[in-house]
Amino acid sequence: MIDRIKALMKFENLSSSQFADEINIQRSSLSHVLSGRNKPSLDFVMKIKHCFNDVSLDWILLGEGEMLVDGVNKVLASPNENQIHDKSFLEAVSIKSVDNDDDNSAETDNVTGSNNLASGDNYKHSVSGVHKILVFFSDGTYKEFKQI
Repeated sequence: MIDRIKALMKFENLSSSQFADEINIQRSSLSHVLSGRNKPSLDFVMKIKHCFNDVSLDWILLGEGEMLVDGVNKVLASPNENQIHDKSFLEAVSIKSVDNDDDNSAETDNVTGSNNLASGDNYKHSVSGVHKILVFFSDGTYKEFKQI
């Protein structure tokens, strides 16, 4: 089973620390399992199945069948394609100032009118003061982007 856990980590491109964090166990527990000191508990295996639900339990427990349920092949993208680079992300979502005050006030009025926000001047001030963006993922993790 240790070899299959290592194969899953390699398949998902995760280090042991990342894998332990992903399945919500202590890093030392994973280290003990991978070194052969401890055998994986049912809770350990169920946490793997919960986080990686496309992985076959028969494969994890018994080594039978395919790694993925129904033989679904996962397309592996290069790590660069899966990661959001801070600089490119900030460039993509950067808020550009508009020289024409009429256009800017119209955009502000539209936003404030639909959401009952404070006056347009307060909105302009808050946009220029953005210094950090937090992106929350469904697995409970988050990524922080700070202005350089």
